[in-house]
Amino acid sequence: MLVVIKKKVHQRKNKQAMDNIKVLRVRDVKLPERGTSLSAGIDFFIPNDFKETTLLPHTDILIPSGICVGLPKDTMLMGAEKSGIASSKSAKESCGMKTKVTAHNTSLIVGAKIVDEDYPGEVHLHIVNVGNRVAHLTPGMKITQFIIVPVLYSAVEEVFEKEDLSIAKTDRIGGFGSTGV
Repeated sequence: MLVVIKKKVHQRKNKQAMDNIKVLRVRDVKLPERGTSLSAGIDFFIPNDFKETTLLPHTDILIPSGICVGLPKDTMLMGAEKSGIASSKSAKESCGMKTKVTAHNTSLIVGAKIVDEDYPGEVHLHIVNVGNRVAHLTPGMKITQFIIVPVLYSAVEEVFEKEDLSIAKTDRIGGFGSTGV
């Protein structure tokens, strides 16, 4: 079944924002959806034929999403964590949120994050438990989100001198932490 995600689209000057993402369900799964009309991420769900799984701390899993996508020209999907799933119980409690132990507060993050424009297959959800608690993954669970991101397809050109890299002139020295913390 081919479905086109169309919710209320806000008028934008950027034509790309108006293009639809086409979705083909290849399993019994809830359609990806935006939480609100202005949500950047499109939420993906665990398919209904997925066998409930316990994800131990510091382990990962690849979950077939049940979804194949057709992306607008010159875009990709970039996976991102759902804040409620990536945030640990202690992090939520530190800002006064009441919690109970669920998969929604066990520090789950997205591992592999990129879906290329020309990828024809089923999107897989790479979930990593970076917390210290087990996570229970169940069918129908909203697990991750994907953001449509424009891509510039620049050719790779080899140069033989650092000066030929066309790096902006700066006083910067160093990399990680070189601009302060």
